[in-house]
Amino acid sequence: MRGPGFDHLLEKYPVAAKFNELLGFNPGFIVKIFNPVLPVILNEFLWSLAITCYSIVYAHIGTPSIAAMNIVGTVDNLAAVPFMGLSGAIAIICGHKIGSGEKNEAYRDVGRTLGLTVLFSILVSGIVFATKGAVVNLYKITPDVALYTDRALVILAIWIFIRSQNMTLIVGMLRSGGDTRYSLFLDGVIIWILGVPMAVLGGFILHLPVYWVYLMVMSEELTKFILGLRRYFSRKWINNLSETVGVPAPAQEI
Repeated sequence: MRGPGFDHLLEKYPVAAKFNELLGFNPGFIVKIFNPVLPVILNEFLWSLAITCYSIVYAHIGTPSIAAMNIVGTVDNLAAVPFMGLSGAIAIICGHKIGSGEKNEAYRDVGRTLGLTVLFSILVSGIVFATKGAVVNLYKITPDVALYTDRALVILAIWIFIRSQNMTLIVGMLRSGGDTRYSLFLDGVIIWILGVPMAVLGGFILHLPVYWVYLMVMSEELTKFILGLRRYFSRKWINNLSETVGVPAPAQEI
């Protein structure tokens, strides 16, 4: 029930909008919001579907292969944690700088984060390489699975540098800069142009061991890194979303 304290708060902090305004919406504003958001949704959908295709290829190669890649996937997720934090942090900082009109500062901060990512990637790569034997011993697996896991972890350790840079470029730079269409191309389309065909080629046609197929799949990471770095230096990714979206007109009643 309402008491004196609630009435006092209501007098001190009155509601800033009418009830119908709180439940209303502006179609034009929604269109402006979804223009940068839809590429991100499509990006995540295409990427998730491609990862599923990878699993299908690994399973086709054999049960030991899919077992090994499940172990590698767990290590990969753990290794990605610091880079997820870095990319998320720079996305916030960069978005704030661009929204404040400090585009040069945003460009500088992304560059510094890329340099910091290099240092972290060397550290994480070393940890993965040094502990791969201990990781394999944690599981009760056959010699074949142990061999596949060990070699795939070596590949993962080598490619952490490129993958971590891509996380900063795609999540920290492109999305915070409102360049979501290029992000869709870089992360959601290239994986289907290179990654999935490479997996199918190695697993279904060449019948290679799973660790070689894993290495072939990494070619899309290198392509994303090269194109993403070019996009960074071009500065075309810097877009002020607050200017693009603008201030919405008064809400319409539903």
